[in-house]
Amino acid sequence: MTGLIDKETFLSKKPYPHVVMDNFLDEEVATQILERLCTESFEYKESDLFTFKQTPMLQYDDFLGFLREVLQPVVENLTGKKIGEIDMHGSLYEDTDHLLCHDDQLEDRVIAYLLYLSDVDEADGGALTLYDEVNGKPGSVVKRVQPRFNRLVIFEVSDVSFHAVEEVIADTQRIAIGGWFHAK
Repeated sequence: MTGLIDKETFLSKKPYPHVVMDNFLDEEVATQILERLCTESFEYKESDLFTFKQTPMLQYDDFLGFLREVLQPVVENLTGKKIGEIDMHGSLYEDTDHLLCHDDQLEDRVIAYLLYLSDVDEADGGALTLYDEVNGKPGSVVKRVQPRFNRLVIFEVSDVSFHAVEEVIADTQRIAIGGWFHAK
């Protein structure tokens, strides 16, 4: 695990507290997590907000339990919050899949995370976009985070944490493990 960032840096990021960490895990471990994720079944999800494929909530086996054990102290150190439950699922975005702008506020979610397990070229879409807030509504895109293998993104969930996944516009796969940390 490399590139740890301190709480002050996390909290000062704009448009809302977030961090992007490249080469988060040992490459061999990240590859094993990808291989493990590929044994799961992905179900097609569609609504007026999104289209993509997602696994059911992932159960914690050796690799996924390891990922949880690595993520929890990182998130607690960055945010200063004690974390309770952690949701974890796999996602797969392919040609025309997307997720429109939203804020993730649901139940007691406090932190969202994504561990990318594939590379997607900028020209192919699929970037995570972070929006600023204008009068309580999404404003303009402030940051684009392109999926890169073994890149971790963590951001605070709040009433201004507006974000989206740009439409994938190529024959490629955007694969990630993600979810939410809930308040304790």
